Formats: sequence, C-alpha cells, structure tokens
Amino acid sequence: MERSESFPVGPQGPVFDGLVGLVAIDSFGGTTLNLVHVNPIRLLILAAVINGVTSAPLLMVVMLLSGSRRLMGEQVNGKPAKAVGWVTVATRASAAIALFATGRVSP
Repeated sequence: MERSESFPVGPQGPVFDGLVGLVAIDSFGGTTLNLVHVNPIRLLILAAVINGVTSAPLLMVVMLLSGSRRLMGEQVNGKPAKAVGWVTVATRASAAIALFATGRVSP
C-alpha cells in the first residue's frame, strides 16, 4: 500500500504525461490524414486485413509458448485450452488463406 501511495498520479504523474503525448500524436496524425485526403474507411479495412493476416502466426507462437512445460512449469495449458487454441489458430489461418485465395485483399 505504501508504494502505491508514493506513486504520482493525476495531472502531475508520468501516466498523464504519456496520455497527453499520445493524444497530441493522434491529433497530428488525424489532421495530416485529413489534409492529404486519405479515405479513413480504406485505412480501417487495411488495418483489419493486417490484423487478420498477422493474428494466426502470433496465436501460434502463444500456443507453443503456453504449451511448453519447460517455460510454463505447472501453469501449462490443459487439454481443453489447447484444443480451443489450436482450433482458433486453424480458423484464423484458413481465413487469411481464403482472403488471399479469393483475391479480395485490396481494400
């Protein structure tokens, strides 16, 4: 409890400074995109495509790490979690492959 009381919070803390910086960067980026006349819907679709394509490999890494008894010790995934996780990886990978196979990649 003592440590949390000594941590600066509120408008004078480091978290607030980071938030102000993030809002400033986002505002500058949004204004720049608006001035350049970029279609925000196309950017949203592009972000979703990138998210969908990269999620399967990242989930695979998470499944391999969480299933390793050497790394996780007794906290390793159980059989139900492994089954759901690998089905999710297969589904996301299939969706990414189908996206490229149908040629509907461009937003």
